[in-house]
Amino acid sequence: MDELTKLYKQLDSSPEGLNQIEAQKKLRQIGYNTLGTRKRFVLLKNIAGQFTDFLVIILLIAALLSFFLGDSRTAFVMLAIVGLNAAIGFAQQYRTEKTLEALQSMLPHRSQVLREGKEKDILSTTLVPGDIVILQAGDSVPADGTVIEQYSFKVNEASLTGESHPQVKREIFDPHHPSINKVCMGTSVLEGEAKIIITATGTNTQFGKIAEKTKLTEDELSPLQKKLREVGRTVAKISGCIMLAMIIYSLVKNQLFDHKTLEVSLLRNIFLFALALAASLVPEGLPATVSVALSLGANRLIKKKAIVKKLAAVETLGSTNVICTDKTGTLTMGKMTVVEILPASEQSSIPLRQYQVKENDLILLNWALCQNVRKSDKGLYGDADDVCLWEGASLLKFNPEKLTKEYHRYHEFSFNPIRKMMSVVVKDGGKAILFAKGNPEKILEKCNLSKEELKEQLKKVDKMAEAGLRVFAFAHKEFVEVPNDYNINEHESKLSFDGFCGIADDIHPEVPEAIKYCHNAGIKIVMITGDYKLTAQATANKIKISGGDGNYRMISGEELAKMTDLQLRENLLHPVVFYQTDPGEKLRIVETLQKMGMVVAVTGDGVNDSLALKKADIGIAMGKVGTDVAKEAADMILLDDNFATIVNAIKEGRIIWDNLRKFLFYVFSSNAGEFMTVFISILFGMPTPLTAIQILSVDLGTDVLPSLALTADGAAKGILDRKVEKRENLLGVPILLRLLYVGVIMGGGAAFNFWLINRNGLEGGTVYAQATAAAWATLVVCQMVNVFEVRGGFSSIKEAFFSNKYLIWSIVGEIILMMAVVYWAPVQNFVGTSALSLHNWLPILSVGIFFLVIEEIRHAYGIKDNLLVRKGATVS
Repeated sequence: MDELTKLYKQLDSSPEGLNQIEAQKKLRQIGYNTLGTRKRFVLLKNIAGQFTDFLVIILLIAALLSFFLGDSRTAFVMLAIVGLNAAIGFAQQYRTEKTLEALQSMLPHRSQVLREGKEKDILSTTLVPGDIVILQAGDSVPADGTVIEQYSFKVNEASLTGESHPQVKREIFDPHHPSINKVCMGTSVLEGEAKIIITATGTNTQFGKIAEKTKLTEDELSPLQKKLREVGRTVAKISGCIMLAMIIYSLVKNQLFDHKTLEVSLLRNIFLFALALAASLVPEGLPATVSVALSLGANRLIKKKAIVKKLAAVETLGSTNVICTDKTGTLTMGKMTVVEILPASEQSSIPLRQYQVKENDLILLNWALCQNVRKSDKGLYGDADDVCLWEGASLLKFNPEKLTKEYHRYHEFSFNPIRKMMSVVVKDGGKAILFAKGNPEKILEKCNLSKEELKEQLKKVDKMAEAGLRVFAFAHKEFVEVPNDYNINEHESKLSFDGFCGIADDIHPEVPEAIKYCHNAGIKIVMITGDYKLTAQATANKIKISGGDGNYRMISGEELAKMTDLQLRENLLHPVVFYQTDPGEKLRIVETLQKMGMVVAVTGDGVNDSLALKKADIGIAMGKVGTDVAKEAADMILLDDNFATIVNAIKEGRIIWDNLRKFLFYVFSSNAGEFMTVFISILFGMPTPLTAIQILSVDLGTDVLPSLALTADGAAKGILDRKVEKRENLLGVPILLRLLYVGVIMGGGAAFNFWLINRNGLEGGTVYAQATAAAWATLVVCQMVNVFEVRGGFSSIKEAFFSNKYLIWSIVGEIILMMAVVYWAPVQNFVGTSALSLHNWLPILSVGIFFLVIEEIRHAYGIKDNLLVRKGATVS
């Protein structure tokens, strides 16, 4: 029993294919030919995910405690804040996912199958093992299978194996080449036709197994997520300690000094008071504002041909130290073109457009006839190099389609990886001509050349290869009459050498400038490619991967495999190009860079790149040529497959980081002012100057508009010229000291204005409500000043007032809200304030002016301020 008969028996199939009943039965047993459906209840999962932020959890706990203690009004406000945060975060995430779904179109939708001996067009998702599928040039392979019949069949397996050269497939099993008759899901047909019998579908395919393995790789938190988690924990610890301290202080004060009886109502008031003080430190608007900042960046990136799947990925790019990039299709255009021709008799190459066809038309005849390109209404199909030569011939007014009809092909000696050449025998009138093309060494050794001539021609090849060109050699042989037999060794011997051509994959025109920006920003570029050394080296020189000095290291995949981790680390300290690498080596490079403390971005397009994309701090997939698995593993997708778009994304990431840093200080300075207002009042034995509702109204009501406006600030000058900075904790000691200084001024002023109105220390009543209104208004006025100071102050009026129109409108909105809280009865009753007279506003404005003067003096004397990132910036 031969191998094919065994295969039919094993799969319960036959040369006529499955019948419909058998196919339906298998489909029910095995399932659809997909890489797994999206998880159910994604909507509920995404909604639930909005409530996992640490600060949101703190607010939820505080709201529940308020409900339990009977303060439902405060609880409702806190829940409203949580709801707003969740709505903003979910809306952006939902929109991003919907955009991404439109890109998922790698796998073929329909396939031609043989069922019951008849060809049928069916959905590829309904294919089952045993189905016989008919494939033609241009088709994608819908599932794993075995070739049972073929004609000049070649596939592109680059998406699965990284091998860019076309792979010849046969229907005969070869134990020395076990994959010769195998095809895999996700690859594509370049040339010829074939029938395959499906052996595996869905997650049982090679494509599917890699996809499943990728899903097992855990997602790591982005740098921003890690720092926001640190912020949440720090705030929780500080809030908890202060709340506990205030409860203890109040109990001691009531027992030892005021001699009050501990009743339930007293304990309730003590706990609510401590809860209000703790709530004053929680930046309620932080999750919402972070979502807005990241959403704005993500929306700007969509306009620049990039889509982010995870919002935090936008900011991650801003902190990237290293970009590990592919060559083909990312640094280069991904399309081969003929650059120059070098006839055998010439010493220097001739640009394609300057080539005189009449002087030597045999080269172009070879291009036109020695190929298997197919033309359809969708364009040209076939080997990329053949298509390239077809287009080159057409450019010189040679019509390959017409010539293939004039010159009848009698025989073809096909290309394979061992021969590294192809030849065809065609009839020209009464004689026959053999045209051969392929690897220069292989062609030249079959030509009528002396050793000296051979050596001289190989020097020409080296010179062209050093320029980054892929070189093809061409030769021919004339027969007096059409031969009757086709002995390959006899026919492909004593050839007449015609010349060479050089083809190239041009560099994206924007890439060299983008690489320059990366060097200025202190970002290392590591090229990882499967190409040969000379080609990779030429590309590295063109893009100036080392900054223009040409001082970089070339390391082959074989050399890399022999390196220890320590040796690899040492090499990664320098500009480096890895060539002829495999997927496992790419993953090892990424992991090593991360162990060195680097934030790593990785580009990729194939299934073989998915593990590295998943492991990277930010994985970047190609939108045009990327596979589903690569897109699924990545955090960002480039719609134009252009490296320069990554630099645009880095810029957006840095803008977001700058704006978030300003926003965080602005929000926490407000919280510091609220806390110090309460603390100073307690220190001097005054009643609580702010209620929980009033604290929340500052954070969510008046502060939210300016804080959101800060996220719309544009790029600072030279943002891409800054070296990648080591990102300190968002609540490190320097920031806490600065917050203390700002909090004392704001809180001291608010407590003082509260005392001016309520000197008798009353709690409750109109006077107390008016005093709390004064304290509240003082904080709001100071924050109006503060929002300009965190952007660099008023040294440039144009910069302060006209660089961000949203900020001005937010200040106008803040003033309107402040007036409503102080003077509009419905809002007064809810917040617990009373109207202020005109003379009450004088000390309030005085505190704001004092704060302004102190900050302007600090800026004028150049006191170092790491928050000052907006000087001289323009809004983009």
